[in-house]
Amino acid sequence: SADAAGGILQNSLIYINEHYTTALSLNEIAEYTKCCPSYLSEYFHKKMGMTIKQYINVMRLKHAKKLLISSDLPIMSICFECGFSSLASFNRNFLAVEKMSPSAYRTAYNAANNTMQ
Repeated sequence: SADAAGGILQNSLIYINEHYTTALSLNEIAEYTKCCPSYLSEYFHKKMGMTIKQYINVMRLKHAKKLLISSDLPIMSICFECGFSSLASFNRNFLAVEKMSPSAYRTAYNAANNTMQ
């Protein structure tokens, strides 16, 4: 039913939002939503316009950007704190979305804010 399917999407979003800082797998999310991985994957993509993996990435990058501008944590710490498995993967994903490296992002943000004070 549509309600059950809506519940699957809702539950998968809740689960991802609570666990995106961990090494999250499709099977784990599917198990939580009590639905088969291939169905979940297809349904999520259809409803959200992106894959589960892409959505997890969005959540991780959002968190990383917050940490980059609100903390002095080293980039390496931020990378793992946000659930990326390696610095290379973090840098690659960040660059693809933001068109700059995490350190350039932090520098640009700090420079922009220092001129306003």
